[in-house]
Parts: sequence; structure tokens; C-alpha cells
Amino acid sequence: MQLTGLVVYGDSTIGVANASVSAPGSRRTTLTNEAGYFSLPVVAGDRVAVRYHEQVQYIAIPIDYPGRSYSAVVQLLDGPKVMPTLPTEFQNQFLRLPAVNASYYDVRPVFYDPKSLKDTFKQLRKK
Repeated sequence: MQLTGLVVYGDSTIGVANASVSAPGSRRTTLTNEAGYFSLPVVAGDRVAVRYHEQVQYIAIPIDYPGRSYSAVVQLLDGPKVMPTLPTEFQNQFLRLPAVNASYYDVRPVFYDPKSLKDTFKQLRKK
């Protein structure tokens, strides 16, 4: 049978790209596409793992399921938000930007002491 589905983040409708979908103990595995969709051949009784970063959700295929296809929506727990992939042209332009010379900027560590904020500002003014 064929398992198809959508992996989303929390209660959003935005799909999660590149989540791993696999049937442990077998070589059957796939990744979700850019929209979060996946398709994987399974057998009745499989327990399919959906992994994204450190999160794992499982889909249990009923052992007595009579159909030839099974569909699921997997909702990952809320956590770090997924940024959409940037367009390739933007990525290329960003990579062509000249490097910044860090010695040009006056970079000093700032130490924040909540007990003596006045002293901290005085220390910064002396430098």
C-alpha cells in the first residue's frame, strides 16, 4: 500500500520541507518535498517515523487496514520556526557581496551588570 501525507509545523498549514519519512527496520525512506508532501510504500502494521531536526512523530498503519492507500497529516510540535527557502537568485547575489573587514569597526564587548548600570556606562565612555 502507498502512504501519502503532509508534514506541517504545529497548527499551521505551511508544509515542512526535507523531513525524513521512513519505515524503521526497512530500507524504505523518503524526504518531504518543498511543500511538505511525501509518498512512501508501506505494509499493514508498519510504524512509520517522521523526523525533522530533533523531533520524531510516528504513524501507525493498522494491521487490518483493507485499503491500498493510507493518508496522514503529521503535525510537528511548535518550536523553532521554519524560514522559507530563499530564491536562488537572492542566494547567489548574497554570496557575491564583498566580505566586511571586521577591523574597520570598533567592536568591543559590552558587559552588563544590572546592579551597577551607571558604572557600566562610565566604563564604556572611558574607552
